[in-house]
Amino acid sequence: MRKIIPLLFICVLLNLNLFLLAASVSEEVVVNRPKEEYKGEGLADPFKDVFRAAASISGSEAPVEAKPLPILKVQGIIQGGRFEQAIINNKIVKVGDTINEAVITKIEKHGITVLFDNKTYHLSSPAADILQGAKPKPQGGQQ
Repeated sequence: MRKIIPLLFICVLLNLNLFLLAASVSEEVVVNRPKEEYKGEGLADPFKDVFRAAASISGSEAPVEAKPLPILKVQGIIQGGRFEQAIINNKIVKVGDTINEAVITKIEKHGITVLFDNKTYHLSSPAADILQGAKPKPQGGQQ
């Protein structure tokens, strides 16, 4: 024990001396860089809408044509598993999947919600279509 304490003391002194030596040697280095100035005159703004930029060049407002929703035939809705699924155009899809550039955002028993060209569309299920077209049964006796 008596031999360990002096060795520990010597190690602490050596580390302190190395730290003081390193602190005295280091100098603060200052780098003087020229100030850069952004000069973007006459350049296109990448954040502006391309169609609006084209319209301002031509002088008239160009109409932006919306893409029509592609044909998406809902053939069935599957519920009761780990997650809802649907059969669209003979393919099984789930929420988050893309079919014909349309993203499936919601699957419910009455239909499916898709996002296409920044617009939301609701596609009804085949069962909802059948029930909507069904005639109500008469109450009471036969007619």
